[in-house]
Amino acid sequence: MAGDKAGEEETNFYLITLRGCRDTLIPNATHAVYAGQGDPGSSIATAINGGGWDCTEGTKWAAELLEYTKKVMPAFDDAAADVTAAINGQPEKVPKGSPHGIAWNRIWHMRRYNL
Repeated sequence: MAGDKAGEEETNFYLITLRGCRDTLIPNATHAVYAGQGDPGSSIATAINGGGWDCTEGTKWAAELLEYTKKVMPAFDDAAADVTAAINGQPEKVPKGSPHGIAWNRIWHMRRYNL
């Protein structure tokens, strides 16, 4: 195109989004679920097993709950690892017109506010 210079670059907004996920979104979601209490189902299971639902069904239900909830925190760890791996492969700048440049910023903005 006229006026475009070969080798022009623009900010990698995809990289900025990934960093935001790693530094803010994932930790905030982790804290909201985890709140420093260990497995998010442990307080419920402890209350049930401590006499809140005193029968074999209660014990069974609490054990089943923990089978599901013990997977929550590792899922956050996996998400953080995936995002970090994606960050490691991204340059600070991308070629002008890249889908990770200004185009990404526009798409991300539209998705956030139009869903």
